[in-house]
Amino acid sequence: MLTKMETQWKVLPSLSHFFSLSAHPCFTWEELLSFLPSSPRIWFNFSKLTQQVGKKFLQDLWLNAFPYLPKLYEAIIRFFSRIERVEVCLGKRRAGRKEYEIFLVYVARNSPEVRWGGPPLLERSIVQWQQHFPIDLPEEFLSFFRIHNGFSKKRGEGILKADQLLPEYQKLISRQEKCGDKGKGPSEWRAHPKALYPFYHAGQGNGYQCFDLKERDHKDHADLLCVATAKDGAPCEEENERALPFVDWLIHYLD
Repeated sequence: MLTKMETQWKVLPSLSHFFSLSAHPCFTWEELLSFLPSSPRIWFNFSKLTQQVGKKFLQDLWLNAFPYLPKLYEAIIRFFSRIERVEVCLGKRRAGRKEYEIFLVYVARNSPEVRWGGPPLLERSIVQWQQHFPIDLPEEFLSFFRIHNGFSKKRGEGILKADQLLPEYQKLISRQEKCGDKGKGPSEWRAHPKALYPFYHAGQGNGYQCFDLKERDHKDHADLLCVATAKDGAPCEEENERALPFVDWLIHYLD
């Protein structure tokens, strides 16, 4: 059924294998569930709204997902002011894959910028997942899962999905163990290779943005960051950035 419909759907610019659900208004909720049972009903309802109403609804959803912080609220409003349209799309992450996923795609006004995110996690899923995660994560980071589980603006780059965090952490540790003392970066970090938990994959060069447990130990929280370039098993000194709270990182990311 899907293959036949693909010829009627509009492919979004800059994204191959993505197809707009809004371009097929006769598509029913039952039909969507028949081949994509994990589809969120709220997204299906969103696809039936006008762009003006839909963007306002989505902006409010973002604002209500986070604890109240004026600077974050302002950043979210700025972000949506640059968005021309938001569409619910079905897509394939890679050519040749049979399985489709559902995404919310944000298309910027007068810009080639396109961002897309996966379906949100249910509140009980966030609680259960956090209980089994080795460290306490920043509340704002957990809040993002209420909007999207995974969020990208380039291919191979973006905020990791919940089930990707530990595998990417293990990959980072494995590279560091293979490099040993020959890895690049400060000797202090090489002495604490397990102190960085990746949450963002930077794409080229297998770089990551990470939560830094060393900073947590010194300052009693786990929301400071540094940059880890994992291709050499450790961060390059020239690529290290000033540690900052996740919420400040998120504001910079949205801007």
